[in-house]
Amino acid sequence: IFISFVFLIFAGMNFNVHAALTGIKTIPGDYPTISAAIADLNFQGVGSGGVIFNVSAGHTETASNLTISITANQPTSSNTVIFQKNGGGTNPLITAAPGISASYDGIIKFSGADYITFDAIDLVDPVSNTGNAVMEWGYALMRASTTDGSQHNVIKNCVITLQKISSLSYGIYIINRDTNGTVVAASDVNGLNSYNKLYGNVISNVYKGIVAISSSTVRDIDNEIGVNGQTANSITNWGGSTVSAEGIRCEGQINVKINNNIVSGGNGTAQAVDGIVAAL
Repeated sequence: IFISFVFLIFAGMNFNVHAALTGIKTIPGDYPTISAAIADLNFQGVGSGGVIFNVSAGHTETASNLTISITANQPTSSNTVIFQKNGGGTNPLITAAPGISASYDGIIKFSGADYITFDAIDLVDPVSNTGNAVMEWGYALMRASTTDGSQHNVIKNCVITLQKISSLSYGIYIINRDTNGTVVAASDVNGLNSYNKLYGNVISNVYKGIVAISSSTVRDIDNEIGVNGQTANSITNWGGSTVSAEGIRCEGQINVKINNNIVSGGNGTAQAVDGIVAAL
């Protein structure tokens, strides 16, 4: 009887440890950092009613290549995930740790992640990161596989500041690649990066502000860059080297909406400069 009782206690403890996340969590508090919260979210997934991570105003941490990849208990329209600023004061800030790649470093990456919102969570790549340590992307929405794209995500009210000394530095990137940089062609609608909304963001010191790219044969659907009735995206101080530059660039999109954006920059760029490009 005693052995059975002890087994049940440990079985219950194990169940609690692996329970899907629900309710309101605090950072710092329930988790010391956003990085720790993302790691637990990837491990445990989301339960009924979803989860909100309230990140204290003024919170700071250093991290890069934080990848959201939830394989079990995935978010849904009724079980969403929200990372948001809590309280008055400055926005929470993630300062990029040195990158490890010449072309595929991002501060926060979505790998086939759905129904995730980041609200007023700022990102910065410090000038102390040089060479391969420089961040290529602030937020990147990517495909995990041919049947698992990043969909129904919202990035809003975030200040994103990178280093435009890299012509690969994009503030927000929606791309038909996986986190290793391999091109992934969706085999069905679930594999697309679709129905994402980006608004109210302040993006500066980047080579390109917001870029959404898929192929001309497998196109993403209904992405919105800027939303009428919401705060505008502000994209400034972009471009400036020998590679063509755009404030906003979209390729391989169906019914993409580009509204309510303030775009100013491109000075000093030796190649083509366009505020907004929507290409086939």
